[in-house]
Amino acid sequence: MARNCPLNAVRAFVVAARCGSIKDGASQLCVTPGAISRQIHTLEDHLGVLLFERGYRSVKLTDAGAIYFAKVGGALSAIDRASEDAGASRDRELVKLDCIPTFAMHWLIPRLASFQNQHPDIEVAISTSVAPVERSGDFSLAIRRDPAQLKGLPSIKLMPERIAPVVSPKWKGLKTMRRPEQLAAHKLIYIRARPDLWPVWCEANRLSETSFKHRLHFDQTFFAIQAAEDGLGVALVPLLFVERLLATRRLVTLFATPTVISGAYYLARREDGAKSKSAEQLFIDWLTAAAKGTGAKSRARA
Repeated sequence: MARNCPLNAVRAFVVAARCGSIKDGASQLCVTPGAISRQIHTLEDHLGVLLFERGYRSVKLTDAGAIYFAKVGGALSAIDRASEDAGASRDRELVKLDCIPTFAMHWLIPRLASFQNQHPDIEVAISTSVAPVERSGDFSLAIRRDPAQLKGLPSIKLMPERIAPVVSPKWKGLKTMRRPEQLAAHKLIYIRARPDLWPVWCEANRLSETSFKHRLHFDQTFFAIQAAEDGLGVALVPLLFVERLLATRRLVTLFATPTVISGAYYLARREDGAKSKSAEQLFIDWLTAAAKGTGAKSRARA
């Protein structure tokens, strides 16, 4: 009995049930009351149950009709919403970005609203990974620090990565800190995911890292930033990840020495005939412009 259910009749029934009137339901569907009434009779015959108690100017659901409406009303609404979404997305282009998690969290997402405001018809889908890109993966653009992780895809240098030691403005050693070598007397925060940072900074400042005996280790940059903000020690981090914390003085940089370049971020684009090339180029243009606006100099301690 449930096979080949007449969907037009189901829609007529649902609309009439919502309106509580054959006439109003017919008006909503732009058909005659007689037409919608015949559709409902067809559905009742198909189901073998009475769905409505007919009144002079209105209809009332029977117990069986109320149960049936509860089950099919939501399903029909879901179909309508899906159809609306499909129609709305027909003219929207999609850019799929495979990005480093910390970069996405601290640099990209805080800026993404500006792109969406400029290009509301372009949808950006972001996935994150620290692994090398899979050339067969579902992405159109990718951002990594190491060009080797881009697996030979054509890429451009998006921006340099500049690092500096940062602390909480309430850190107890802040007032007496004048020279980099003084750090040897304080606890330094290390990031296991970025073991290169302190050696690179020490070399640039002509220091021996072995003199740093007091260390606190965390797996990821996010935790190191939080530890510094909570006053646990001195964290050496990429400045593009703490821009907002520096601007609001939840963190401050140490020393007035120039920042140290610890690497760069690269943007790659697939060349496999994928769709939405114009959208990709608009996103690339926006990314490169935003990257140029990223502060290249450290903020001196106030």
